[in-house]
Amino acid sequence: PLDEAPASLSVTVRLDDELDVSRGDLIAPAGSSPEVVREFDATLCWFADPPVEAGRRFRIKHTTRLTPAQTVSVLSRLDVGSLEFESTSALGPHEIGVVRLAVGTPLAVDPYRANRVTGSFVMIDEQTHATVAAGMVGVPEFAAVPQR
Repeated sequence: PLDEAPASLSVTVRLDDELDVSRGDLIAPAGSSPEVVREFDATLCWFADPPVEAGRRFRIKHTTRLTPAQTVSVLSRLDVGSLEFESTSALGPHEIGVVRLAVGTPLAVDPYRANRVTGSFVMIDEQTHATVAAGMVGVPEFAAVPQR
Protein backbone atom coordinates (compact mmCIF):
# COMPACT_ATOMS: atom_id res chain seq x y z
CA PRO A 1 0.00 0.00 0.00
CA LEU A 2 1.21 3.48 -1.01
CA ASP A 3 -0.26 6.95 -0.50
CA GLU A 4 1.31 8.11 -3.77
CA ALA A 5 3.47 6.74 -6.56
CA PRO A 6 5.95 8.69 -8.72
CA ALA A 7 5.56 8.56 -12.49
CA SER A 8 8.36 6.00 -12.96
CA LEU A 9 6.93 3.42 -10.52
CA SER A 10 4.75 0.54 -11.77
CA VAL A 11 1.79 0.02 -9.45
CA THR A 12 -1.45 -1.90 -9.15
CA VAL A 13 -4.51 0.16 -8.34
CA ARG A 14 -7.44 -1.45 -6.57
CA LEU A 15 -10.75 0.31 -7.10
CA ASP A 16 -13.81 0.15 -4.84
CA ASP A 17 -16.13 -0.45 -7.82
CA GLU A 18 -15.70 -3.04 -10.55
CA LEU A 19 -14.77 -0.99 -13.62
CA ASP A 20 -13.28 -1.95 -16.97
CA VAL A 21 -9.95 -0.10 -16.72
CA SER A 22 -6.98 -0.89 -18.96
CA ARG A 23 -3.77 0.51 -20.40
CA GLY A 24 -4.35 3.99 -21.79
CA ASP A 25 -7.13 4.85 -19.35
CA LEU A 26 -6.55 7.82 -17.09
CA ILE A 27 -7.20 8.34 -13.41
CA ALA A 28 -7.64 12.03 -12.53
CA PRO A 29 -8.75 14.00 -9.49
CA ALA A 30 -12.46 14.77 -9.33
CA GLY A 31 -13.20 18.32 -10.39
CA SER A 32 -10.02 18.77 -12.44
CA SER A 33 -10.28 15.91 -14.90
CA PRO A 34 -9.31 16.37 -18.56
CA GLU A 35 -12.00 16.73 -21.22
CA VAL A 36 -12.87 13.44 -22.96
CA VAL A 37 -13.14 14.08 -26.71
CA ARG A 38 -13.51 12.36 -30.06
CA GLU A 39 -12.59 15.51 -32.03
CA PHE A 40 -10.25 18.36 -31.15
CA ASP A 41 -8.17 21.17 -32.63
CA ALA A 42 -4.42 20.78 -32.38
CA THR A 43 -1.24 22.58 -33.32
CA LEU A 44 1.01 20.28 -35.38
CA CYS A 45 4.61 20.32 -36.41
CA TRP A 46 4.51 18.19 -39.57
CA PHE A 47 7.68 16.22 -40.36
CA ALA A 48 6.97 14.13 -43.44
CA ASP A 49 6.17 13.85 -47.10
CA PRO A 50 3.48 13.71 -48.38
CA PRO A 51 1.75 16.73 -46.83
CA VAL A 52 -1.08 16.26 -44.36
CA GLU A 53 -4.52 17.01 -45.82
CA ALA A 54 -8.13 16.44 -44.77
CA GLY A 55 -9.09 12.77 -44.78
CA ARG A 56 -5.62 11.35 -44.10
CA ARG A 57 -5.52 8.50 -41.56
CA PHE A 58 -2.94 7.96 -38.81
CA ARG A 59 -2.40 6.49 -35.41
CA ILE A 60 -2.15 8.91 -32.49
CA LYS A 61 0.00 8.07 -29.47
CA HIS A 62 -1.41 10.07 -26.56
CA THR A 63 -0.01 9.25 -23.10
CA THR A 64 -0.06 5.41 -23.18
CA ARG A 65 -2.99 5.09 -25.60
CA LEU A 66 -2.58 4.34 -29.30
CA THR A 67 -5.71 4.99 -31.37
CA PRO A 68 -6.69 5.45 -35.02
CA ALA A 69 -7.17 9.07 -36.10
CA GLN A 70 -8.12 11.08 -39.14
CA THR A 71 -7.50 14.66 -40.17
CA VAL A 72 -10.92 16.31 -40.43
CA SER A 73 -9.47 19.57 -41.79
CA VAL A 74 -6.29 21.60 -42.03
CA LEU A 75 -7.22 25.06 -40.78
CA SER A 76 -4.04 27.12 -41.08
CA ARG A 77 -0.27 27.30 -41.46
CA LEU A 78 2.07 29.48 -39.41
CA ASP A 79 4.17 32.00 -41.30
CA VAL A 80 7.31 31.87 -39.13
CA GLY A 81 8.45 35.28 -40.39
CA SER A 82 5.37 37.20 -39.29
CA LEU A 83 4.03 34.73 -36.66
CA GLU A 84 0.64 34.99 -38.34
CA PHE A 85 -1.57 32.12 -39.39
CA GLU A 86 -2.76 31.88 -42.99
CA SER A 87 -5.48 29.67 -44.43
CA THR A 88 -4.31 26.48 -46.10
CA SER A 89 -5.57 23.01 -46.95
CA ALA A 90 -2.29 21.14 -46.33
CA LEU A 91 0.87 21.18 -44.21
CA GLY A 92 4.16 20.18 -45.82
CA PRO A 93 7.40 18.97 -44.23
CA HIS A 94 8.66 21.15 -41.36
CA GLU A 95 5.53 23.31 -41.35
CA ILE A 96 3.52 24.23 -38.27
CA GLY A 97 -0.22 24.61 -38.42
CA VAL A 98 -3.60 24.03 -36.85
CA VAL A 99 -5.70 20.99 -37.73
CA ARG A 100 -8.95 19.41 -36.60
CA LEU A 101 -8.54 15.72 -35.69
CA ALA A 102 -11.05 12.92 -35.09
CA VAL A 103 -9.98 9.88 -33.03
CA GLY A 104 -11.30 6.33 -32.96
CA THR A 105 -11.14 6.02 -29.18
CA PRO A 106 -12.13 8.92 -26.91
CA LEU A 107 -9.06 10.67 -25.45
CA ALA A 108 -8.81 12.51 -22.13
CA VAL A 109 -7.04 15.73 -23.17
CA ASP A 110 -6.08 19.05 -21.66
CA PRO A 111 -4.88 22.12 -23.53
CA TYR A 112 -1.07 21.90 -23.80
CA ARG A 113 -0.61 25.12 -21.80
CA ALA A 114 -2.52 23.49 -18.88
CA ASN A 115 -0.82 20.07 -18.91
CA ARG A 116 2.09 19.05 -21.15
CA VAL A 117 1.48 15.32 -20.64
CA THR A 118 -2.23 15.11 -21.51
CA GLY A 119 -1.87 18.03 -23.91
CA SER A 120 0.66 16.44 -26.27
CA PHE A 121 0.77 13.54 -28.72
CA VAL A 122 2.61 12.15 -31.73
CA MET A 123 1.14 11.02 -35.03
CA ILE A 124 2.31 7.77 -36.61
CA ASP A 125 1.93 6.73 -40.26
CA GLU A 126 -0.18 3.55 -40.44
CA GLN A 127 1.84 2.06 -43.31
CA THR A 128 5.45 2.84 -42.37
CA HIS A 129 5.01 3.26 -38.58
CA ALA A 130 7.17 6.40 -38.83
CA THR A 131 6.47 9.37 -36.58
CA VAL A 132 5.11 12.03 -38.96
CA ALA A 133 4.09 14.82 -36.56
CA ALA A 134 4.26 16.10 -33.01
CA GLY A 135 1.17 17.82 -31.71
CA MET A 136 -0.17 19.99 -28.93
CA VAL A 137 -3.84 20.02 -27.99
CA GLY A 138 -5.36 23.44 -28.67
CA VAL A 139 -4.65 26.52 -30.72
CA PRO A 140 -1.79 28.97 -30.01
CA GLU A 141 -2.85 32.16 -28.22
CA PHE A 142 -0.42 34.52 -29.92
CA ALA A 143 -2.22 34.85 -33.27
CA ALA A 144 -5.68 34.63 -34.76
CA VAL A 145 -6.26 31.34 -36.57
CA PRO A 146 -8.47 31.39 -39.70
CA GLN A 147 -11.43 29.01 -39.38
CA ARG A 148 -13.01 26.89 -42.11
